[in-house]
Amino acid sequence: SFVAVGVDPAVMGIGPAFAIPAAVKAAGLEISDIDLFEINE
Repeated sequence: SFVAVGVDPAVMGIGPAFAIPAAVKAAGLEISDIDLFEINE
């Protein structure tokens, strides 16, 4: 699955807060189905 999410460049560090739920939903899952998220900048 794939999603594209954008945020204002001034606050791009918070992008994962919007992208993760969208990607999880697109995969047909829920946040509670995931045990660990590893976020690399």
